[in-house]
Amino acid sequence: MGCMNFAKGMALGLVVGSAISMAATSSSCKSTHKRKNVISKALKTMGDIVENIGDSMSF
Repeated sequence: MGCMNFAKGMALGLVVGSAISMAATSSSCKSTHKRKNVISKALKTMGDIVENIGDSMSF
């Protein structure tokens, strides 16, 4: 349980971090407002994912 869940968590973290990084440095979002909106949506989604994982792991 421990090693596989750790690997899944690390992979998920890398994917989410990469997505946020790409959204923050994207050249298509030239204005600061659009960039902040994209980042806030990504962080909200990440929070939802963490909450769902926490709910599924609780007994």
